[in-house]
Amino acid sequence: MQDEMQQIATRQKQIKQDIQQQLNRTNALEQDLANKLGISVGQLKRQLADKSYSGKTTQDQAQAQAQKWLATQQPKKATRRPPRNRVMI
Repeated sequence: MQDEMQQIATRQKQIKQDIQQQLNRTNALEQDLANKLGISVGQLKRQLADKSYSGKTTQDQAQAQAQKWLATQQPKKATRRPPRNRVMI
């Protein structure tokens, strides 16, 4: 049991290290690309985010999402609780 816990803890540490290495690598690549384009990393991320939805801008994306949401909305009836039966004395 203790050995299993140790193995799990070791595996978790390894996974965390792998994720951190991947993140560092991604950040380095983003920085390198931004430098080559002569823009900031934030600007690069914004431009990538704008175009990541199949070439559509974020406004088109938001509009499509809003239309999808509207389609799912049904006209709701006004729900109110029935009055409690009060006994008059």
